[in-house]
Amino acid sequence: MPSTVPTLDPEWIEKVEPILPKLPSGSVQDIRGLMKKLDAVKLASLNETMPELKEGLDISNVMVPMRDGVEREMRIFKPQGGSVACPVYVR
Repeated sequence: MPSTVPTLDPEWIEKVEPILPKLPSGSVQDIRGLMKKLDAVKLASLNETMPELKEGLDISNVMVPMRDGVEREMRIFKPQGGSVACPVYVR
């Protein structure tokens, strides 16, 4: 049975939808580029409003090739100056 698309809350349509960036009508690469820009804005905002979130951490992003040929970005969190094995957050 196909799922139905839920109706958007009118308040969301009025307040949020107008400030969303327009989606490109291009390729998957175009959309990935847009998502990277949105991620950078989100990260900059978090760094500005809550700098304590990253205190004591070295944070790095790496691209990891998957078996299907797609590369996924993975964010690595490590204690500053440490070389201890740590979990990796995959998004």
